[in-house]
Amino acid sequence: MSEVWTVVLGAALALAACLALLGYAGPRASSGDRPGRADASLDPADLVLESELAGVDLAAAATEEDLGRYQTALDLADAVCVEDRREMAALAVHGARLVEQRGGHTTALEVLRGVAVSIPADLAPLRCAQIVGSLAVLMTYAE
Repeated sequence: MSEVWTVVLGAALALAACLALLGYAGPRASSGDRPGRADASLDPADLVLESELAGVDLAAAATEEDLGRYQTALDLADAVCVEDRREMAALAVHGARLVEQRGGHTTALEVLRGVAVSIPADLAPLRCAQIVGSLAVLMTYAE
C-alpha cells in the first residue's frame, strides 16, 4: 500500500508543479504576510472549524488528539494555499466526497495532508482548488 501512496504523491507533486507554472498565485508570502492569516492556529473559531471537519470524517466524537490532527493539517494547507482555512476545509470535504462518489474511500484530513505535501514550499502559496480535484482523482484510483 505504501508503494501506491508513493506513486500517488509523486504524481500529485508533478501535477502541482505543472499547475504552479500555469496558475502561480504571485510572489511568495508567508502565512503571516497574508491578510487574516496571522496566528490562524490561535483563533478560537478554528477549533469550531476543526470540530466540523472531524464531525464529517469521524463516526465518533472527536478527541483532543483528533482536533490536533485537523489543526496541523489546516496549518500545513494554510502555509501553501491562498485559500483561507474555511475554504480549504470545504475543499477537503468536497474532495473526500468526490472520492466516495467514485467508489473510493478517503477523509477530509487525508485530502488536506495530500494538498500540503503536494506543493513545494518554494512555489507556495498557490490556488489549491484544482490540486484538491486532481488529488481526488488520484485517490479514487489508488485503492
